[in-house]
Amino acid sequence: MSQLPNPTIVFDDIPLPPSSNAAYKSFVRGGKIRHVCHPDLVAFKRDFGLYQLSNLAAFRLAESVLKEPKGRLGIHCSFFVGSEKLMTKKGKLKRWDVSNRLKALHDCLAEALGIDDSLFMDISASKYVMPEKTRPSVRVELSFQSA
Repeated sequence: MSQLPNPTIVFDDIPLPPSSNAAYKSFVRGGKIRHVCHPDLVAFKRDFGLYQLSNLAAFRLAESVLKEPKGRLGIHCSFFVGSEKLMTKKGKLKRWDVSNRLKALHDCLAEALGIDDSLFMDISASKYVMPEKTRPSVRVELSFQSA
């Protein structure tokens, strides 16, 4: 019996998602707490939708792989961010929490693939300091491991 290969699908140059710390604004109206999407999250969802439209072939490939028998779905996100966002002028690392940026990215990616993000079994992330004035972006690698 032959075994199917374990493909990896790469999505390059995804727009940088906002931090989950600022994803929603909360306020009280009529004695009830209301939550609304922060404009940064709304903008990211719009930008991700445009990214999806310009990369339909990769999304269709991922969707077709997801229809096959289920295995472990892994996701690795590499964040490429300009040094001005990650480093002080004295060369020390600023507080820029990559894990706070994963939720919006995972949600948008899962929605685009027609799955629930709870299917991401192996999750990892890295951040890379790029030269100043580099446009920040994310590279996502989806991997499918046989069960």
